[in-house]
Amino acid sequence: MIGGENLGFSIIIILILVIVFVAIFLIILTKKKNMPIDISENEKSTINTYTADRLMEAKKLSEKGVITEEEFEEMKKEIMGK
Repeated sequence: MIGGENLGFSIIIILILVIVFVAIFLIILTKKKNMPIDISENEKSTINTYTADRLMEAKKLSEKGVITEEEFEEMKKEIMGK
């Protein structure tokens, strides 16, 4: 019966290892789910540059008299997302 005892012990060790790996996997998966999605600094810079360019273009149109001050204010609200 020595062989049977070793087999039973091996199965217990394998089950313990499987449980440990599943627990680690679940912990990692849970932590990834809770991580906030963040926009990188480069993307923020691109968004800010794009917004600034649109505002400057609208201001130039206003200064040239192509659009009224009221139209500029409306464009500014739209560009700024308000």
